[in-house]
Amino acid sequence: MPAELWSLYSSAGPLDRIDIPAPLGAITFAAGRDLVPYQSGYRWHGNDGHRLEEWPDSWIVIADHSADPFVADTASPGTPVGVDDEDQSEDESWPPAYHGRLASLLAEHAPEVDASAFLDYLSR
Repeated sequence: MPAELWSLYSSAGPLDRIDIPAPLGAITFAAGRDLVPYQSGYRWHGNDGHRLEEWPDSWIVIADHSADPFVADTASPGTPVGVDDEDQSEDESWPPAYHGRLASLLAEHAPEVDASAFLDYLSR
């Protein structure tokens, strides 16, 4: 885990798991302390724990929407976050339309999170 991502979580990230209501299922943000187990099903197989070779070592899942992961790419400067699912390119950046809506929902459902700082980081 890069220091920059840990720093974000310690200053602005969620302390507990956050489930934000959204169409087709909640958007779930993992707490910093849960990021390692949150990789199950992406970085390693969820049932037997074997490493999934197709998953890049530099990708860390920080959230998901109906199991479609929001991936922090720790190999890229600034640790950009994108959405990885079967219908979209792996390189698609954080959808700009989510920013304002997620900021409002985070403020409502997780007032302890510095939503502005957290989402500014995720949208760069």
